[in-house]
Amino acid sequence: MRTILVTGGTRGIGRAVVEALAREPAADRSVAFTWSSSETMARQLEAASEGRLRAFHLDLRDRSRPDDLVAEIEETWDRSKGWSTTLESVASRCSP
Repeated sequence: MRTILVTGGTRGIGRAVVEALAREPAADRSVAFTWSSSETMARQLEAASEGRLRAFHLDLRDRSRPDDLVAEIEETWDRSKGWSTTLESVASRCSP
């Protein structure tokens, strides 16, 4: 199983990627996405995905948060899962 991390998942291209992933079967992956100012939208996307997505807060002004975020994601899902970047995983299948 892979873990896909989409940054900026509540706006723009990041949101389009999150929505595309939510429509696809998720048997082979876990999908995490970040939000910084729109918790309401993050929770709506999470709820609409029926458990296929998980939202995590990320404010890059907090310099320790990226490291904490990785640890939080790893604790949420099995640490043995591999990681995939958004681009290699889904960008080629998403259209604006």
